[in-house]
Amino acid sequence: MKNLPLAVQIWLVCAVITLCVFSLMAVFLPWTLQNFFTRQVFHLLEDSQQNLTFFRDTRNRDDNILYREVEQNSTGTGQAEPDVFMRFFPSNSDAGQPDIGVRILTPGELLPGHPISKRGVPAVQHLVITKDFRFRPPSLPESFYQLVENDALSQKEEVQRYSREIDDRILFYVVSKQEFQEEPGYLVSYSWSSYRNDLVADMFRNLLLMMLGLIMLSWLPSLWLARYLSAPLVQMEKHAARIAERDWHQPFNLDRQDEIGRLARSFENMRQRLVQQDRAQQNLLQHVSHELKTPVMVIRSYVQSIKDGIYPRNTLEGSVEVIDKEAERLEKRIRDLLQLTKLNYLQGRERRHEIFDLAKLVHDHVQRFKYRRSGLVWEVNLEPLQISGDREQWSVALENLLDNQVRYAKERVEFLLYHPSGCNHGQLRIWNDGPPLEPEAVEKIFERYQSGLNGEFGLGLAIVKQILYYHQVTIRAANENDGAAFYIEVKPESQG
Repeated sequence: MKNLPLAVQIWLVCAVITLCVFSLMAVFLPWTLQNFFTRQVFHLLEDSQQNLTFFRDTRNRDDNILYREVEQNSTGTGQAEPDVFMRFFPSNSDAGQPDIGVRILTPGELLPGHPISKRGVPAVQHLVITKDFRFRPPSLPESFYQLVENDALSQKEEVQRYSREIDDRILFYVVSKQEFQEEPGYLVSYSWSSYRNDLVADMFRNLLLMMLGLIMLSWLPSLWLARYLSAPLVQMEKHAARIAERDWHQPFNLDRQDEIGRLARSFENMRQRLVQQDRAQQNLLQHVSHELKTPVMVIRSYVQSIKDGIYPRNTLEGSVEVIDKEAERLEKRIRDLLQLTKLNYLQGRERRHEIFDLAKLVHDHVQRFKYRRSGLVWEVNLEPLQISGDREQWSVALENLLDNQVRYAKERVEFLLYHPSGCNHGQLRIWNDGPPLEPEAVEKIFERYQSGLNGEFGLGLAIVKQILYYHQVTIRAANENDGAAFYIEVKPESQG
């Protein structure tokens, strides 16, 4: 599915959700609807009984709609005695509403009048059971009528609901106790289940048509949603292709606050970082070429002069010493470049962790650098501080810092490792009495190839900052006591 177009994926998800919902409805809805309409049919039967009034009609009516309906459904004569015609009609009906009646032909036999039902309402028929009269509708078999009669005679409640199955059809009926001409009896109102089944089938069919319609119509909103979601993604794809070709100078702005908007802002941040990195790389290449070109040119010129029998430093030893110093300078530049490349590689890798004492590491490096320049006063005051990190990388950072102190200090270098009062982190302060830093250099001194006091470019302090950043440690520079100070703050995350 992930290889399909986004519009098709969204449409398939909508279609599957719709199918699942309608499948659950198809399982539970028919049963629920059958129960609901069954209750409705029983309510209708009970309401029809409550709205009927029964009385004895002594009028001699030999010609009306009811009689004709009876005659059409009877096998006997259609003439009834005037005092034995019983009529039912709704008690709250209009004067012109047709009534419902039964006619007594002979003792023991009743024929029903057929009600005229309203459209959309199930046909409700009635029969009467009394002590002297028993009536079996022609549509009901004798065996079933006996069950109905037994139910009525054994009934204790005033009104009771029943259902029976006849020839694969279900008959719902309600039996209520009534008074017929001051004689107790039972009024049975019944209706077939065809009305309920038709309603359930119609609703289920409409539901199926609705489901198919929704599935088909969901293609349009799915297509719109896919275009709405994919439009910014397509833009980012085009920008990514341009960035892959190193064309990353055009900004990418997307006015959205949702997840796609956040992705676009991250994409723009990445583009800006790439632009900065590209500029830094260009500057690095310029400075590296300059830093490497100078000692190489000096070495070549001195070698060529010696080959020609000319000694620039008057003696062979002096000239060779210059070549050696320039070679050492070249070696240091190459070593710094390799170290910087290694740090860039390690930034995206898992850090090495080991527990060691920072005070002991600083003390060891101070002892090594004391002999590189005689005459310097080294004041060292170190409190033990256990930290976690890469010991080798910390050694490189301290070497670059000490090299900077030895280069610029006049007479004195101080090292102080302590825990500031009220703080839970350790702090290493390194100070020398050399020339103070320029105000603009205080913030930029840790950037790559910032020029020093003698106009030289270097990577030493940039390597220090990158190593400490790799260990989540901060460093800053400041002018103090007519000198330059460096502060390294070791936070608890970096401590052991």
